[in-house]
Amino acid sequence: MSKLLVYAGVGFGVILSVGLVVMLVLQQPTTGPADNREPATASPESGSSAAAAAGADGSAAPRPASSGLDATTKTQLEGLGFRVFADPPQAEDFVLQTIDRGELRLSSFEGKVVLMNFWATWCPPCIEEMPSMQRLYESLPRETFEILAINMQEDRDTVQQFISQHNFEYPILLDVEGGVAQRYAVRGLPTSYVIAPDGSMPAALIGFAHWDEPEFVEFFRDIAVGARTNR
Repeated sequence: MSKLLVYAGVGFGVILSVGLVVMLVLQQPTTGPADNREPATASPESGSSAAAAAGADGSAAPRPASSGLDATTKTQLEGLGFRVFADPPQAEDFVLQTIDRGELRLSSFEGKVVLMNFWATWCPPCIEEMPSMQRLYESLPRETFEILAINMQEDRDTVQQFISQHNFEYPILLDVEGGVAQRYAVRGLPTSYVIAPDGSMPAALIGFAHWDEPEFVEFFRDIAVGARTNR
């Protein structure tokens, strides 16, 4: 009789153990192999950008041509010391008086490559680089290239007296109140911007440059020729 009780106890223990194992298995979450992968990182075109890049039928829509200058030209600008903007803004239009009391509007030069330079007579680096700007100006065709030298916050007589001592042919504009310089976030002089034929502003150079060096002349000649070809 005692042996039967022992056998019964052992059998009951085995059954209970098997039952517990079955219950534990059933309580585990069902996961597939994909759950063991690393989380996917979002691509640059995720979200709304991806939706915009796809057509209504789900196929990829053609991207609009980038404005301003192409990637090769931007690389050249970087090599010349320019800060190249990843997303070139449109150059903000303005009207300024010239030293001969005329007026010039920036948008009137659309279709040309423009080198826009902020300067002052009290700025030694500005004065030093201006003759090289004149030589660059003489090297390139007027129909596709222009230089605008914008004097920052000086009166007409001061600027006129300075210009009369030199033979600069490029336009000299007067930003007497400094409003245009402020809109273009000018923080130091000289500061120069490149404006592409479509009015976008891909790059800026803060500080002095020898504008008549062969690298600058060749660069501006190439993009001026490109502007003339695309007109």
